[in-house]
Amino acid sequence: MQLKKLIVTQSSLRPVQRKMRRQQRSKKLSTKIYQMTSRSVQLKGEVTQLEKGLSALAKAPAEMDKIILEEKEEYTKAKEEMEAGIKGVQLALKVLRDRYAKADKAHVSDEGGGAGIIGLLEVVESDFSKGLVEMTPTEESAQATYDQETKDNELEKLPKNMTLNTRRKKRLALTKQLQKLHPTNRAFRRSWMLCWSI
Repeated sequence: MQLKKLIVTQSSLRPVQRKMRRQQRSKKLSTKIYQMTSRSVQLKGEVTQLEKGLSALAKAPAEMDKIILEEKEEYTKAKEEMEAGIKGVQLALKVLRDRYAKADKAHVSDEGGGAGIIGLLEVVESDFSKGLVEMTPTEESAQATYDQETKDNELEKLPKNMTLNTRRKKRLALTKQLQKLHPTNRAFRRSWMLCWSI
């Protein structure tokens, strides 16, 4: 009789034990879903931040190109004006020297004024030449800075692109796993219902 009672007791405990195991599996599954969802949201945030950073890096060269082009145009215009100014002053100096260097000294009274004008024009020519010489290294320095910034942007972009692609792949894999575990999935619903039924 006791054996019969024991068998009855064990057989009546089996459905309860089965239900408890199913409930434990259900809790584990729910926890797994929540963890995966949390990780997916975290990856989405990381992807968004990386995309913003890459967007800013993509805009920077366009802005730098615009600035360097404007500076180049200003430099070219200023250089042409300086060279034209130097040529004009040199031509004026030649004309004045030729006029005052003639053998006939008919304009001896004007010689002092001519020397003053020639001296003044030589100072102007010197200033123009000095300005032209100073402009060139400044432009070369700006171009070198631009080239370095462009290289730095490219070097910064490469790892961000790789990280972005990795994060997107991980998020896609998590999304696929979550779809398998999602309550709308038939296999998931069946296992979920078995967890709660005896």
